[in-house]
Formats: sequence, C-alpha cells, structure tokens
Amino acid sequence: MRQTFEETGMSYDLEVEMVHIAHEMDLFSSPYAFNAKEAVKMAKAGADVIVAHCGCTVGGSIGAESIMELDMAVKIIQEIHDAAKAERSDILILCHGGPISSPEDAAQLSAMSQSIGYLIAAAGPLGMGFIYSIFKNWNLNLLLISLMILILFGITDRCGRDITV
Repeated sequence: MRQTFEETGMSYDLEVEMVHIAHEMDLFSSPYAFNAKEAVKMAKAGADVIVAHCGCTVGGSIGAESIMELDMAVKIIQEIHDAAKAERSDILILCHGGPISSPEDAAQLSAMSQSIGYLIAAAGPLGMGFIYSIFKNWNLNLLLISLMILILFGITDRCGRDITV
C-alpha cells in the first residue's frame, strides 16, 4: 500500500513535513510509523506520540486474514520504540494493528515489548476529535491520555509484584 501512495505523490515525507508544521504550530500529533527509519523521521519532525503500525488488524470490521505474527509485531514495535527513543527520549510510543485485536492480545504484546500502550485506532481519534469539538482545546484530551498512562503504569506495577498466597 505504501508503494502505491508513493507513486501517487502522497509520500511519507509529506506526512513528516505535516507533522513538523504541526509541531511548529504547537499542535499535538500522533502519526503512524511502519518501521524504525520512519519513526526517526517522525521523532525529528516533532511528533508527540508515534504509533507503531503493524498492518491491518486481524478480524474486526475489515476482517484481515493474512497478518503478521505476534512475534514479528513485537520485533517491529520494539525497533520503532528503540529508534524513536534514541532520537528523543520524551516521545511516547503506542502500537496498533496486525495481530493486536483484543485486550488479551494487547496484554500479551505489552509483556513482550517496551511500547507504552495499545491504541484503538478507530475510536481514539474519533473520541479525541469529538472532545476537542466540544471544548475547543486539547486540555481534556491530554488529561485523559495522561490519566490512561497513569492507570497503565499502576496496572504494570501491580502485575510485576510477587504475591504470596
């Protein structure tokens, strides 16, 4: 699919340029990256969050059947994470697509990778846009994202403790 976009002039570099302009305008951005090279470009452009994209999601509303295996998704997500963090330590990394189609898949992936969390790509931007349209600023969205991150850290902390029964 990327090759087709490149052939039509809708290049990834144009997306990088758009993220850079958004950063200059102090706008929040969360672009997709499909590999480590793209993650570095987006981090340099000033992206706030990079979404490591693992291709079409299995099942769901589009019902993709030929998707990458979970182990390959973990490898790609980790490469994207490492490349982006090497460029900018303050950037957040989320993941989407491929074999990640349920909370259980996300939990398994989170245990195998250092990415921050799982993004529900269809609902997240729609919900954030809806909230923005009501309040005309990004403050509540950023507060909600911060709250979700704190909850994830809390859950991770509790899951990592040894419990004696």
